[in-house]
Amino acid sequence: MNGIACQQLSLHVGLILLNRLASHCGLKIPDMRIYSFPTANRLVKIPVNEFREIGFSESKALAIRNLASALLRGSLDEDFLTELEDDQIVTQLEQLKGIGRWTAEYALLRGLGRIHVFPGDDVGGRSKLKTWLRLRKELDYERVKKVVFRFRPYSGLIYFHLLLDGLEKTGDLKF
Repeated sequence: MNGIACQQLSLHVGLILLNRLASHCGLKIPDMRIYSFPTANRLVKIPVNEFREIGFSESKALAIRNLASALLRGSLDEDFLTELEDDQIVTQLEQLKGIGRWTAEYALLRGLGRIHVFPGDDVGGRSKLKTWLRLRKELDYERVKKVVFRFRPYSGLIYFHLLLDGLEKTGDLKF
């Protein structure tokens, strides 16, 4: 869900959308301003226009509902995914409408804890990596894979560092 919300948006905007979704239809923790993230059962019942009202595009709304539906049907099994190799997981996730390679790799990293995965299709991540390593040539997907290989098995942690550094520089990350 996080990956879908952040597709083609800044991390900051994606997190705003996720927070809106949680506060709009998640369960409120009593006496606090904290909400749980909505369950798959709840997400499939949210009309597309409600997603639109809180800032999601129609395609993101449909992708979220589609993912939630796949989880409920059992056609996507989180436990089974953990048993698969990275490329098998990417292939399986890409079968879902609205999930591309970046979202699948982001799910590997963030959702499945595969900290060796650097989502190579992230344009912002590429740019930050290029700057951090002081590279001259632009990075495409294949070149990202070559460049971050030397950081294995921690390539994904480099990705997170670059994202957090970007949030901190814009003032969106406060300690």
